Amino acid sequence: MLVELAHRGHRLGPVSKGEMGEHVTGILRTLVREYAGRHMPPVHAHRLKHVLEHIDRHLAEELPPARIAAAHHISVRSLHALFQEQGEPLGDHIRRRRLDRIRQDLADPGLSHLPAYAVAARWGITDPSYFGGVFKAAFGVSPREFRRWSLPGAARE
Repeated sequence: MLVELAHRGHRLGPVSKGEMGEHVTGILRTLVREYAGRHMPPVHAHRLKHVLEHIDRHLAEELPPARIAAAHHISVRSLHALFQEQGEPLGDHIRRRRLDRIRQDLADPGLSHLPAYAVAARWGITDPSYFGGVFKAAFGVSPREFRRWSLPGAARE
């Protein structure tokens, strides 16, 4: 699959390249997590599942590690250790999940009236400068470019 993507990747547009990179990264992350999960004690795997669900339910809110740990009656150190075992730091996981939601909203025609920074703020990223930088680092294009390429009927320059 990866060899085929490498041969055909040059034909993809910038948004498609970014999405393809996300998918490949997601597949690899899932494989690493699955492998780690097999070697993680069942109680840790169960706790991690609940923590991940909690994070997804509260992405729009501030999510300091202390609040997440308290919600699950564990220490902040134990929380970070759970994420270390799965191969992705807590902060990276939260940022990635928020960026995924923002990307979905930027591609939603029903939300095209909202500026990109307002969409980001809905998901807990409130600094427009920071948002623009992390979005471009994650997806290879600015939020504006992504929106222009992803909305139906949008102008393709």
